[in-house]
This record gives sequence, C-alpha cells and structure tokens, in this order.
Amino acid sequence: MSKVAVVYWSQSGNTEAMANALAEAAGTQAVEVSSFSADMVDDYDAFAFGCPAMGAEELDSDFEEVWDACVGAFGDKPVALFGSYDWGTGEWMETWKAAAEDAGVNVVGDIIANLDPDDEALEALRAMGADISIEGDGLEIQGGRALAGGVVDAANDHRIAMMAAVAGASATGETLIRGAECVSKSYPGFFDDYRKLGGIAEERDA
Repeated sequence: MSKVAVVYWSQSGNTEAMANALAEAAGTQAVEVSSFSADMVDDYDAFAFGCPAMGAEELDSDFEEVWDACVGAFGDKPVALFGSYDWGTGEWMETWKAAAEDAGVNVVGDIIANLDPDDEALEALRAMGADISIEGDGLEIQGGRALAGGVVDAANDHRIAMMAAVAGASATGETLIRGAECVSKSYPGFFDDYRKLGGIAEERDA
C-alpha cells in the first residue's frame, strides 16, 4: 500500500469528516494543512487534498498558499481532490481540478459533497465489505472478504451508481441500486455496455 498524505482545511467540519474517512480507508491520519508543507511531499507516494468551496466558489487562501507550494513538487505522483460545498453546483472543484491539471498535477480523481452526504459513497463500498486505498496512479479497491450484495442508494451521484454496478458484478447475491438512472449524467449508455460485457442488469419499479 502506498504511503498517502491526506491534507485538508475545514471550516464547518464537513471536509474534515471527509478527510478522516479517506485517511481511515488509506490507513493513515488526516493532517490539517497548517501542519503540512511542500518539503514533506517527498515523504509520500500519493496525496488527497481537501478544501471546501469558499466565497465565490474558490479555495481558502491559507489552504491555497500551501497547495500552490506543493504543486511543483508532486511530479507524477497521484493526487486526489475532495471537499464540501453548501451552495452552487461544485464549480470550485471543476476550477481547481482544471488548474491543477494545467499545472501538470496527476489528478486521479475528485470527490465533492453537498454539506456532508459523501458518507453515502463510503457506505456503498463498506456495505460490500471493501476498503479503499490509493495505489500507484489510481484507486485500488481491496476487499477484506468476498463482496456481498446489498442495497445501495446512489444519492443522485452517477459515480456511486456505476461503482456499485461494477462491484455488484463480482458480489455474491443481488445488488439493488436505487436511483441508478443518474448514470445518464455522464454515461447514458453505461448499462447497455455493462450488459455487453457480461453484466446482468434489469430495471425494477421502485
């Protein structure tokens, strides 16, 4: 397992909760951004940086100062971004991710939560007995035991729905995904392709 740094700034506690969940899954401790600096980057293999949306969909200035200093030190190490927001549509994350990629950061994923609903994404994995850790240049899901089917609420998040469908393909028992139609946000033909690859999926009335 890679040595992962989970670095965050939080105002209301929502992003801190996300950081702690990510850190627990990665087998490490979350670190407040005030305790992290660019000269520590060499000590880690992968990173997860978290900051909530502030003001007009922007990063906190103190967080941004540390982030900017780290950008040039990441090299090709994988970096995940996360944070919470109260209003808007998550534009701050899109802006942050685009700027990071333009600067050469190897962004492997981003997670956003409206206030504190992101626990649902983790519950979707925990319900199937899985742990998450950042490994190499992506995310690896390592099951502590054989995956078992269950009920997953997609919470109108296309990523959760697709993740649950893929995990369900190797699970024992049936996996019911509530609100699975939200995959149309990014991948309207997901379940068609899923079936072509051998997956079994059928629609049911709520």
